[in-house]
Amino acid sequence: MKCENGIWEFDLSDKSSEWWEETPETQILIQKVGEFDTYNIFSDMTFQEGSLTEKMIKCHIIRDGKGYESIIDLPPELSMFDYTMFRFSVEPLEECEGRYDIWSQRLTVTPENINNDSIILHEMIHLHESVLMALPIYYHEAVMYCLYSELSKKIPNLNYIIETSAHIYNCEDMAQIGGLHDMLFLLKSFDIDLRFGCALGTTYGYDMKEQIKKTGNKAV
Repeated sequence: MKCENGIWEFDLSDKSSEWWEETPETQILIQKVGEFDTYNIFSDMTFQEGSLTEKMIKCHIIRDGKGYESIIDLPPELSMFDYTMFRFSVEPLEECEGRYDIWSQRLTVTPENINNDSIILHEMIHLHESVLMALPIYYHEAVMYCLYSELSKKIPNLNYIIETSAHIYNCEDMAQIGGLHDMLFLLKSFDIDLRFGCALGTTYGYDMKEQIKKTGNKAV
């Protein structure tokens, strides 16, 4: 990933040749990312068929009095998306358990968290958001809208949780502690929690789970 003249450019090149030089621990991380991929957890963030966001790229075209279904062509960052575009590593980190670096397109977790699914999935959300950052903002907004529409049916008082999390004071505090965690990140982390039957806030981390408990909010 690089930024030139205010435009983000995502590096689509295959980096899997670097994987074979990685440590056995990193190989485990790569394997776990591949396993999560089989569950289609992030298919909505790449607008795949059958995902929540598929409806945002479907069109009904009428030509010569006949109706046709069509799909909008996606940019290569989405249509060609593959985890081989990224680097992975397991190594000690200061003051955090995982990290995604947008510049090197590298996802890292500490050795202690190699089997911590929540930490890995947390960083995978950052990874997918970095792809959306390289695209016009309406892709980001489409994913956020679809997640919100679905989760609002399952999480009572979701608006209150969002309002609290999105309050500028809390955003600034979070930015200092753990970097950017926007509304899309919050919603996607809840989506993952529900998929795996975890308490809301588990994937988000920090003290989000405790904050939600104070609201008495449970998913339905």
